[in-house]
Amino acid sequence: MPQIEGSTAKKLVSKSVAALLAHAGFDATSRSVLSTFSDSLENYMKKMVDMLRIAVDQGANSGATGFPVRIHFILNFNAENILCTT
Repeated sequence: MPQIEGSTAKKLVSKSVAALLAHAGFDATSRSVLSTFSDSLENYMKKMVDMLRIAVDQGANSGATGFPVRIHFILNFNAENILCTT
């Protein structure tokens, strides 16, 4: 399976964040603001993936291995809980 290098992934995240900000109505920003949003998105995604790993492992240990059930569990968690999870 092909993998994306870290620097390429960061550039893609930054471009995605810039597109989302433009869609939200922002027509200008600074690199530091874009970097802050990109870092926040990266942290959010890492925590979400960590939670998914835990949910899948718990499901496997209990015999409930249905992947859609695990995704549903994670997506029902609100953003605040994911951001505050350490």
